[in-house]
Amino acid sequence: MKITRLRSFTTRDANRPRVLVAIDTDEGITVWGECYNHGPDRALPPTLEYYFRQIEGEDPRRIEYLMLKLQQQARFPPGAIGLAAMSAIDHCLWDISAKALDLPVYRLLGGEVRDRVRV
Repeated sequence: MKITRLRSFTTRDANRPRVLVAIDTDEGITVWGECYNHGPDRALPPTLEYYFRQIEGEDPRRIEYLMLKLQQQARFPPGAIGLAAMSAIDHCLWDISAKALDLPVYRLLGGEVRDRVRV
């Protein structure tokens, strides 16, 4: 499986800007993530495109490897914009792995902890 495409969409929810990310694979899996950011949201799509060029063609199930690659290949510390973009990519990579295994993401992250929660 390989990462083939990343798309970003800038939208608004009331007065709050949102940047959504879609990542596609060559096996037909498409997943979505969101950039949470306090900074200039128009800076996120080019940042996402820059990061995509570094992970294009890679196996999306190598999550830790890809996230370290994005962090370590940066010339400078990523800051709020870079970390927001990496966070959305990280969410997408976990979702791809879960969909490929036909499992919910929480199963990959250790499974459920409680059978019920007292409210």
